[in-house]
Amino acid sequence: VLEGLTKVNEMNILYKHKTKSIMKMPKFTSLVSPNTTLIIPITPIEMQKLMGIGINLGNTLDAPKEGSWAPAAKETYFDEYKRKNFTNVRIPIQWGHHMSTTSPFEVDDVFMSRVEEIVDWSLSRNLITIINTHHDEWFENNYPSSLKQFESLWEQIASKFANKSEKLLFEIYNEPHATTFTKDDLNSMN
Repeated sequence: VLEGLTKVNEMNILYKHKTKSIMKMPKFTSLVSPNTTLIIPITPIEMQKLMGIGINLGNTLDAPKEGSWAPAAKETYFDEYKRKNFTNVRIPIQWGHHMSTTSPFEVDDVFMSRVEEIVDWSLSRNLITIINTHHDEWFENNYPSSLKQFESLWEQIASKFANKSEKLLFEIYNEPHATTFTKDDLNSMN
């Protein structure tokens, strides 16, 4: 079973954003085949370091209609963010205006494609990109009966963005407002 494997104290570890050579790691010895590269996801601490300085694309996709609270998103904005040395972009999204209120609670395809287009603009510039649910009070106002709709929403988001860069992050729920939506509700929802 161990034929062809070698005991090593040095190996390359490939994070999706960089390669590190780990040498003579105390208390770490592994059996690997020679010239092996381990692929390890970015850790939360590594991601925090990568995030650096961010900017918020607010009042754009969290408005009931894009462009009604602020100008519609443009690809050139992301060039400007990069030029100004921002390293992450948060894209708040209000999904409730763009999804069915009856099962299976489908998100409008045109809107989902627009979200993906904007996310792709950001990721193509190597920016850490964060999307969320924002101002979706329908969820907390109707909790717990709204949980199925909320789960359906995130299943659709997960499906749409499953093959994107590891630099796409998800903020599951933002800024609860309803006084009836308690800390315990938020914890049970998570």
